[in-house]
Amino acid sequence: MLNLIIKEPNGTYEVINVKENMVIEPKAGQQFYFDNYSASGYKFNLLDGDKSIQLVINIDPPVKIVFKNMVDLILNQNGEKTVLSMIDDPEGIYDLQSTVMNTNFKGDDVINSLKELLATSSITSLDKNGIVIDDFGSLTSALEAAAAGGAEGDTSTFRPISFVETDSVDALSGRTRLNTEIDTTTPSVQDNNSLDTIVNITLSATAQITEDDNVIIYTATLSTPALTDMTIVLSNDLTITIPAGERVGSVSYEVIPDSDVYAEPDQVIDVSVVDTIGGGFDIVNSDTSASTTIVDSIDTVKVLLDATAQITEDDTTITYSATLDYPSKGEMKITLDNGVVITIKDGEKTGSADYTVTPDSDVYKEVDTTIIATISETTGGGFENIDKTATTSTKVVDTIDTVKVILEATTSTSEDGGSITYTAKLVDADGKPVVAKEAVVVTL
Repeated sequence: MLNLIIKEPNGTYEVINVKENMVIEPKAGQQFYFDNYSASGYKFNLLDGDKSIQLVINIDPPVKIVFKNMVDLILNQNGEKTVLSMIDDPEGIYDLQSTVMNTNFKGDDVINSLKELLATSSITSLDKNGIVIDDFGSLTSALEAAAAGGAEGDTSTFRPISFVETDSVDALSGRTRLNTEIDTTTPSVQDNNSLDTIVNITLSATAQITEDDNVIIYTATLSTPALTDMTIVLSNDLTITIPAGERVGSVSYEVIPDSDVYAEPDQVIDVSVVDTIGGGFDIVNSDTSASTTIVDSIDTVKVLLDATAQITEDDTTITYSATLDYPSKGEMKITLDNGVVITIKDGEKTGSADYTVTPDSDVYKEVDTTIIATISETTGGGFENIDKTATTSTKVVDTIDTVKVILEATTSTSEDGGSITYTAKLVDADGKPVVAKEAVVVTL
């Protein structure tokens, strides 16, 4: 376990358990102390044009911590010092508690006291309990030691930090500043050359859109924060940028809406990661993909129903027609409630059919009647949804048939007087008798 103690200029502090790569942006006067109780190997590097410090710690798994633009803060001697320190053993931790954690120490007293304690070992004058980087000399010495593979620079007041610390810790039992029991077993330490940082990329996308939508959001998530800005290239040529210190980035993909009225199967868009640039990782596992399903949006097609507007009671046919908003995909049949079936051919919008009616011509005066037709069923057409609420009507009007009145009279009478009887008969145009539906008065 590796803990990082961050002390603020106002004296407050917090402890962070370091488990993964980190990018920290220090502020002037902040102090960073690593509790390297397990004696893990570590080294320092410069990044970003010698402006940032990278600390590589050989724990399982290895961790890289980048302090952005910390070099200038350390070199700036105006105001409170910015400090980076590694405490390598229990005695050094004791020294840290008695100085940094001691509220009686103010300002640079903390740093100077800690440096003196860490530089003096209870075992041997050649051994030290940790390092403090707080000025040009200590920073230069640390970097020179790293470049030399472990040689200590002339201005150094601390143990070299660029090598894997494999020395036995048996001698710790002789230290006098600790009243605690010391574990004298030799730690298992990896070779510094194996300090590979591994990151896994997980790609996700908007799970589902409709054919009316125009954006898919792609998101890349790292298993550990990026040490430097990282670019992730997708198979659709989009790129996702994840800033240093962040784990998540996203990008919007503009799609062309393809809304129509025809029923279609869902479409799946698959995208994968094809390349990565930057990030500061040694090994990048980018075998990841994401899919988006484009589902049909439900658009309604209207059917306009029409019919012969008017017939007489002598007519025998009503013609019905149906018209669509859009051409039919495949043959479409529209069945009316009177049993008439209208067929619309593939690629066409209109179809018609005749309905046979029985003539009902007579000589009697009647009011006009109306025949109403509705849609009862549709099949085919390939549409997502059909509005079947259309109706149409045909008016049946009375034909004007003439009834003749035939008069008959007594054929003869005497000149001495008598009566003449007149008889009126009703007949149609064919001379067939007609029965009156109400009283008929014939005035001569």
